[in-house]
Amino acid sequence: MGTYLNPGKYAFEEALNSEIFVDKTEMISYLNSVVNTSQRYVSVFRPRRFGKTMAADMISAYYDKEADSRALFEKCMISRTKKGKDTLTWDEYLGKFNVVRLVMTDFFNRKRRLTKRLIQSR
Repeated sequence: MGTYLNPGKYAFEEALNSEIFVDKTEMISYLNSVVNTSQRYVSVFRPRRFGKTMAADMISAYYDKEADSRALFEKCMISRTKKGKDTLTWDEYLGKFNVVRLVMTDFFNRKRRLTKRLIQSR
């Protein structure tokens, strides 16, 4: 598990174990449907304080090839998704990709200037 490459499942696992967790794993069904298409570049927009970090943690945990997160997602709504004629099984892409996760606010200093932190972290 790395800081930027394959960040793992622990942040999502912590959210899943929280009392206030809202299951949004069905979002992954849409993401799976656009893998290997020209629509594969997806941006997730939400207002401040509406779960962007949790969504990023969930997506990272699902696709991360080093996370071994099947047990986490078997408890979630996505695992109850039925395979249709034109749909994939819920675990088709589970743990299949290297994940690069960057949180842009980590790269700004107090004066809101972009720092060289990513380059220096090598």
